[in-house]
Amino acid sequence: MINALVATDFGIVYKEGKYYAKTAVVSILRRYYNSFGPLTLCMPLRKPELYRPEMEEITDILRSVVPTTKLLALLHLRKAPLKKAVTEADIVIVRCSSFIGYFAADIAKHLKKPVLAEAMSCAWESFWNHGIAGKLLAPYMEWKMKSIFAAADYALYVTQDFLQQRYPCMNPTVGVSNVRIDNLSELVMENRCQHIAEKTLQKELYLMTCAAVDVKFKGQRYVIQAIPELNKLGYYITYVCVGGGNQSYLKQIARKYRVESQVVFTGAVSHEKVFELLNQCDIYIQPSLQEGLPRSMIEAMSRGCPCIGARTAGIPELVPEACLVDCKSSRQIAETVAKMTTAGLIRYAEENFKKAAEYSDHVLADRRNAFFKQIKLELCDSKTARGGKNENTG
Repeated sequence: MINALVATDFGIVYKEGKYYAKTAVVSILRRYYNSFGPLTLCMPLRKPELYRPEMEEITDILRSVVPTTKLLALLHLRKAPLKKAVTEADIVIVRCSSFIGYFAADIAKHLKKPVLAEAMSCAWESFWNHGIAGKLLAPYMEWKMKSIFAAADYALYVTQDFLQQRYPCMNPTVGVSNVRIDNLSELVMENRCQHIAEKTLQKELYLMTCAAVDVKFKGQRYVIQAIPELNKLGYYITYVCVGGGNQSYLKQIARKYRVESQVVFTGAVSHEKVFELLNQCDIYIQPSLQEGLPRSMIEAMSRGCPCIGARTAGIPELVPEACLVDCKSSRQIAETVAKMTTAGLIRYAEENFKKAAEYSDHVLADRRNAFFKQIKLELCDSKTARGGKNENTG
């Protein structure tokens, strides 16, 4: 059994003697649990009132919890509990970029403990797009993430190329997304082609983005700003914003551009409902200013959606050059929608559906599990060697 410690800024909730987390976090933690056994977590511990019914219990996969906060990690306070946990760990898994991950990596390096660094996103983009404080922190967070990956014993990236180039690691690495695509039936493409063919008005388009609506770096405002230009070109646009959060900012943008009747907010919806909406959508748009590799975009591709994406992080790995736009460019979004519809949407639907197959669950799971198996074997060999040495010297 391997004692793996996972350090990240993602929080968990403690309620009535049990631990809970959001589904996306749970799926990641269970992957580590399935490979290494019960986990020690160093994560922010949220108050019981932050529990939501859609959260999943994770008590069964835990060895122990070292509660902390981003601020405590930044100030290097409460070091003793984490140092003890790292001392007892066989491997320290740090999810970057995060203050807590950085802190745990420093302790692991000092104690000569193996480190598996996971690149979730670009540190520079993650902080640069968060106001003045983020811009001040961005140079440090970028430098620190580069140094951690340079020294890491293993590295996992959610991209195939972008994050690997930005944060290189000289030791064993793997590129594998966190997305889960379970079903890629050919019926999906048949339905998509029929949907495109049956449109009575080729310029009546449903655009869609799936992301929190109160996180400005997701970039929905640039799609809203593109609607008046598309209207001038004769398009009839409905833009569906799927995701939870405060809608007031984007509603203000829609009012400013006089397109509030063309922007629809669904709020947070179930995963099944997201797929229903994707089936109805004509073009999916990911206008983010920062990303790792957007799972929502890959899910859209798996439904045969033609997609437009910003030139951000791993997005250019997913869609053709003709479907990429510069960040913050509403003009390019409008131009690209027009070009894609003129060229014919079926070709983009077919390309995206084929690309999504590379991210099917069994393909990613096989790649990830082989990498974890390699790590586990090396850790077990190391433990055996240390045990034999201790016996000989005793």
